[in-house]
Amino acid sequence: MKRNKLNSLLKAWPKGTVATSYWLSQQGIRFDLAARYKKSGWIESLGHGAFNRAGDTITWHGALYAMQTQLGLSTHPAGKTALTLLGKAHYLPLNDNEKVVFFSARGERLPTWFTTHEWDAEIHRVSSNLFPKELSIGFTKIKEGNFEYKVSSAERAILEFLYEVPQNESLEESKEIFEGLMTLQPDIVGKLLEQCSSVKAKRLFLVLAEMYSHPWVTEINMKTIDFGTGKRRLIPNGFLHPKYRITLPKSWQSQESDS
Repeated sequence: MKRNKLNSLLKAWPKGTVATSYWLSQQGIRFDLAARYKKSGWIESLGHGAFNRAGDTITWHGALYAMQTQLGLSTHPAGKTALTLLGKAHYLPLNDNEKVVFFSARGERLPTWFTTHEWDAEIHRVSSNLFPKELSIGFTKIKEGNFEYKVSSAERAILEFLYEVPQNESLEESKEIFEGLMTLQPDIVGKLLEQCSSVKAKRLFLVLAEMYSHPWVTEINMKTIDFGTGKRRLIPNGFLHPKYRITLPKSWQSQESDS
């Protein structure tokens, strides 16, 4: 009977992922039985309340899978990380010590086993209400081995990237990335712009979209978007964009005139 339980567990447990104590209990594996499996060498402890299959190498991908599917957290790869995973980032990160950007709903706590573990990347987590937590649009799935996890779509990821400019992301790189975003879905873009709480990100998004005259821009209903009031000072000693009232590098001024 216990052997059948173990077989069922291993069948339901994707290789390369974390199993939380909560999920194990849902599979009928109580603490004492999990302790026996650990003692027998079938599973290993990854931290308090988390396990991995014996001999498995766990990366942040497998940890994120558990946090999303087993714990129901909103945390997801966002911004430049999402754009990279989707093949839309201008610069590809190095494999070693790459920076991985996660966005979480404000107030959401990550489990201790995740925050205290030394992962295969530098985790940069942004806790933000950039979008309402319940907003379900602007996501896609990434397959990793035999499991999938949720990641921002290109439409959502670029707004997350712009939200981090200039404190944690490069303004110049935002321009280079945006140049390649020719196939965004205007219906999703429009809904995300309506729900986005960052005036800066929305204004910069439209500046770049119009700079490159991407065809989907004309399909967005600007009347439904709140761009706020007053000026936004993005950088010192820049020029003030006449339409979107945000300061930009003076080197962009000629491109604005040409667009």
